[in-house]
Amino acid sequence: MACGQDDGLKDIRRLYADTNDKIAKSKLPGDEGWGNLHSNELTVNSNKGSWRAVGNYSNKVTFWYKDQPGFDDEKGKSAYAELVKIEIETIAAARRYVEEYLYDDGKLLFCYKTAISETKGNKEYRYYFRDGKLFRYQEDQDVIKDLRKAGAKQITDKSLKLQKLFLLTFDCEAYVPPPTPP
Repeated sequence: MACGQDDGLKDIRRLYADTNDKIAKSKLPGDEGWGNLHSNELTVNSNKGSWRAVGNYSNKVTFWYKDQPGFDDEKGKSAYAELVKIEIETIAAARRYVEEYLYDDGKLLFCYKTAISETKGNKEYRYYFRDGKLFRYQEDQDVIKDLRKAGAKQITDKSLKLQKLFLLTFDCEAYVPPPTPP
């Protein structure tokens, strides 16, 4: 990752676009659909039935990864290094929430969150990380200078939980969790 903030931003955006391209290719049928990524999905309330005090509800988490965790052990890589992106879609009544977490070599680089509402409009949040620390935060198109308002610890804590959940889809309790960010 480059040293300058603008370079780091460009690198993250380039990796995000490349990862999304690989995901799109991976979703294509047959031989033309090989974007070199695999996916595991976990779905809560897949029939989108009524949920107490919410209405129609569902939650789907998709993990995109390069290879099964543990196959790179001989190279000294963490099992988390295989995970490249997590996509979460939550539908709660008339609202839809989307979250994306982008990783490079097991490290969180970017989180995108949006709340989509037919009546209240859309709200977007973007979090950019370098070396485990938030260096840029956006609400919609506005860059927020006071990074304390971003709630970055909540993002990194949730990211770590999701990474652990990813490994559990392979029954990988033996793996050591990634280091806790500072």
